Amino acid sequence: MTKTKITRPSQLKYLGFGFWKSAEGWKSRPHQESIQSFKRKLRKLTTRKWSTDLGSRIEKLNWLIRGWINYFALTNMKSVMGEIDKRLRTRIRVIIWKQWKKKSRRLWGLLKLGTPKWIADKVSGWGDHYQLVALHRMRLVVSLSWRQTI
Repeated sequence: MTKTKITRPSQLKYLGFGFWKSAEGWKSRPHQESIQSFKRKLRKLTTRKWSTDLGSRIEKLNWLIRGWINYFALTNMKSVMGEIDKRLRTRIRVIIWKQWKKKSRRLWGLLKLGTPKWIADKVSGWGDHYQLVALHRMRLVVSLSWRQTI
């Protein structure tokens, strides 16, 4: 009795699916509550304070992502997955930056990724600025290389 209700399809949540009306008719997508639940699970697996190696962390992330995508494979979720992918990549970059604890290790990692030495030397000293490095990596490299040419 408490679960049953009469509502519009756009407000309905059925087995984690939501619905929306397009020009061709009604289509399904993951419901907002399902998306928020998925984001919470990803956030839990990508927390910085969880000390585990990156390989096992990525393996668990792959299990979760593969299962979620297979469940919602029939729906339209391209924009949602693009947003989640962007956030997940940033969080993984933050984890890697935190695992490279010392300036010398950060310098080694940036040089291994192909960053010019003078940029890697400047950026590797930014220690605890995890989000800054992860979010503004490309913008930073471009601005530093622009200043070098002046």
